[in-house]
Amino acid sequence: MKNHMAAGWFYSPSQMRRYFGSRVSSLKPPKTRLRNPYHIVHELNQHQWLMFLVGFLGWVWDAFDFFTVSLCITEIAGEFGVPNSNVSWGLTVTLMLRPVGALIFGLFADRYGRKWPMIINLGLFVVLELGSGFCNNLHQLLGVRSLYGIAMGGLYGSAAATALEDLPYEARGLMSGWFGQGYAVGYLLTAIFYRAFVPTTTHGWRSLFWFGAAPPILIMIFRWYLPETSHFLAMKAEREARARADSSVEVGSKGKHIGLRAFFRDGSRGLKENWVLFVYMVVVMAGFSSCSHGSQDLYPTFLKEQVGKSPTTPIIITVVGQIGSIVGATTFGYLSTLFGRRLVMMIACIFGGALIPAYIFPRSNVLIASAFFEQFFVGGVWAPIPIHLSELTPPSLRGLMVGLTYQLGNLVSSASATIQSTIGERYPLPDSPTGMKRFDYGKVIAIFMGAVWAYMFTLLFLGPEMTQEEREEEAEASMQLYQLQSQGINPVQVGEARARVLQKKAELGQGVKIAEHSEAGYIELNDLSGDVVEKLFSSIFRRVPISSLRSSVGLSVAAAASFQNRPSPSGAALSFTPATPLSVKAAHISSRMAHSKVIIIGSGPAAHTAAIYLSRAELKPVLYEGMMANNTAPGGQLTTTTDVENYPGFPNGINGSELMDSMRAQSIRFGTEIITETVSRVDLSSRPFKLWKEYADGPGDAPAHTADALIIATGANARRLDLPGEQQYWQNGISACAVCDGAVPIFRNKPLFVIGGGDSAAEEAMFLTKYGSKVTVLVRKDKLRASKTMAKRLLANPKVEVKFNTVAVEVQGEPAPRGLMTHLKIKNVVSGTEEVVPASGLFYAVGHDPATALVKGQIETDAEGYIVTKPGTSYTSVPGVFAAGDVQDKRYRQAITSAGSGCIAALEAEKFIAESEGGDEPPLVTSTIEQSTTEEGGKGAPSLEYTSNPLL
Repeated sequence: MKNHMAAGWFYSPSQMRRYFGSRVSSLKPPKTRLRNPYHIVHELNQHQWLMFLVGFLGWVWDAFDFFTVSLCITEIAGEFGVPNSNVSWGLTVTLMLRPVGALIFGLFADRYGRKWPMIINLGLFVVLELGSGFCNNLHQLLGVRSLYGIAMGGLYGSAAATALEDLPYEARGLMSGWFGQGYAVGYLLTAIFYRAFVPTTTHGWRSLFWFGAAPPILIMIFRWYLPETSHFLAMKAEREARARADSSVEVGSKGKHIGLRAFFRDGSRGLKENWVLFVYMVVVMAGFSSCSHGSQDLYPTFLKEQVGKSPTTPIIITVVGQIGSIVGATTFGYLSTLFGRRLVMMIACIFGGALIPAYIFPRSNVLIASAFFEQFFVGGVWAPIPIHLSELTPPSLRGLMVGLTYQLGNLVSSASATIQSTIGERYPLPDSPTGMKRFDYGKVIAIFMGAVWAYMFTLLFLGPEMTQEEREEEAEASMQLYQLQSQGINPVQVGEARARVLQKKAELGQGVKIAEHSEAGYIELNDLSGDVVEKLFSSIFRRVPISSLRSSVGLSVAAAASFQNRPSPSGAALSFTPATPLSVKAAHISSRMAHSKVIIIGSGPAAHTAAIYLSRAELKPVLYEGMMANNTAPGGQLTTTTDVENYPGFPNGINGSELMDSMRAQSIRFGTEIITETVSRVDLSSRPFKLWKEYADGPGDAPAHTADALIIATGANARRLDLPGEQQYWQNGISACAVCDGAVPIFRNKPLFVIGGGDSAAEEAMFLTKYGSKVTVLVRKDKLRASKTMAKRLLANPKVEVKFNTVAVEVQGEPAPRGLMTHLKIKNVVSGTEEVVPASGLFYAVGHDPATALVKGQIETDAEGYIVTKPGTSYTSVPGVFAAGDVQDKRYRQAITSAGSGCIAALEAEKFIAESEGGDEPPLVTSTIEQSTTEEGGKGAPSLEYTSNPLL
């Protein structure tokens, strides 16, 4: 679908030959594996469901308000004393002015976001529906409905973007079908409430309009509580970052209108380069709208006047047809992701055309089934349209062009009823017994629909579609944005940094080392070859000075503000909670050295628990949560866990990132100052302890911060094996904690594997037998390293098989971006034979690496690098330095035990500071191992595995 024009405004002859010559080959289905649609929608997170629901509801009520006039034409005409045809002008002016609304509100949606244009549109619905109900004559009604046409036209683009933009690629086809059927659902609701209000209330048709003004208020409130779409935030940030770079404007003096200039620059470029595509979209949408109107508008008249059905039967057939449309949209929307948008729409055109005789010729109740299946394919051909239009449109103009092309197509097709009526006059039937003129509307519908189905088939065959490469890029970009958000990187920062890397890559090409000076130091972006976004967050956030990123692309210091409920730099609260941003104190680079009574280094449960207790003790702690420290986003390993089901207080479980967001918010609430920068060096030789921040040292290499007491809560990282497929299926089948993840539904009654031969591996395998159908332990050597008792229990368990001399070679499974692990390739190291076995879960029990490099050589650690603490306390070998969490716990490594150790560290740090300030001699701790041996009396001393745990 690459839409590059030769001269910037049209295509060259060679481009056209190449394009039209590829129309058949471009119908080849994408390489997408068939997946159960239940699993697809089940994987959507809360944010994605809520955004889809609010967009869908907005579109449903848009349709409801439109159909209130069409169903009340007779009642309105009777009250105003005018012919029905005069009232039908209310529908005509609404259709005619919808493109005006699409233009106005589409521009606002692409410039300022999807949220507020949608809320304004819904507010106009409230006012104009109420106004319609209070009109005293036809002229007033037509004036109000013309304004309503503008509001109605403005909603579709922002509602579609809201509903679909943040969805994973493989869910977009299915959800697009559901979204498009909001129109059918709106019609059904209008019919239901018409029967409920119009014949039964004293105000008749007016009561239906008044009722229609109430639900938009609820939808407005719903939308107000939700954030802007992540896709738009990232796109807007990238657009403005590129504009700043192009105009050489510094962030601090970026100018009032940089965002507006960036929008008009990208928008004008998009219009210039894609105007032929936009014309095609309007032309094809005229066919789609004609398909709906041609198959539905005259059909009730055909049933009553030509078939001779009772007044009730057409209503039944119409409702059944709408149900068929909804079912067809669901089916074809799902299939469009598997077989391609154009192919499934062309198939719907073929079957829809073939069913025309069955839709017209029968005269029995067989027409009920015929209507169901004809509308099944009408709904089916419409199903991919919302997402198809979105994919054809440049991202910078998505809100405008999706809505505008849709509404212009409606405008072109608004003459459908007139065309059908004109054709009908050529095929008269004998007058009715009452002398009423009759026409062969069945033949009219057949001729018109046959032409429309053929027209749509031809345009779809000749039209463009995303290529396989573009599909994969779109799927990867969508998944990557979701993963970065789950790790604490908000969409604005993704867009800004992406713009920077794309610009550098464009300037210098692939694989070039880039270096430049900024106000805070030296930036080095190494190896920009390969996938841009992957390199961006696997290397840049690890290597680039945070202050430099801030100075060059506007990255906030609080760069780890997570997607769920922390504020974005634009001030929009990104959660389903009222927009009340948290007060995060940014760490500004200063020439003065800061001093605090106590500093916490870490960002997990231990660190935040300590922060909460110290804040409540009014010690004003400072917490350094790091910026991708140890390759982990702020929040620690818990942010990589999807569902936490064993943390007290959450009977339905909680997402790991959400749990850490709550802890972080609680820390801030009680007064903790959180600094999202990484501590690069500490000096614990004397008090106050000295800390240096990465790339942000004081003058003359002076420390950036000092503290009377220090709590180390830097955690530990599970060792990985770097197997092929490991990165793709991490947390999608691969885990390093059976106790944490073993009960997740994807592992229940499935074959599971554990790698390791020690006590930890044996314990994890025994635990997993509660959930898996079978547990296989892979041991590299010919015997277990576990204790004899544990090894005996493991080998005796009927659900456990131990494969000695065996290693894992490769993890296999469903395709990216959200596929699950399904198989594991294993190899016998003695015979060299390999086999692929079914496996739904792989658990590493090969140890953890504590993040203690920062204090190595200054604090006593054991042979594995864990900080050694005095048993029963958090005291380390350095007075005033305390350790909490996984950095000193090699056995349990649970969120709840980390939180407990954080509490202990805070209480002991508080005591230490109080004694120091009171003039008492702080407790001296030499070798904690020596002390524990002395205190416990040698024989009864705890083993090294337990010595470092303050809870024991």
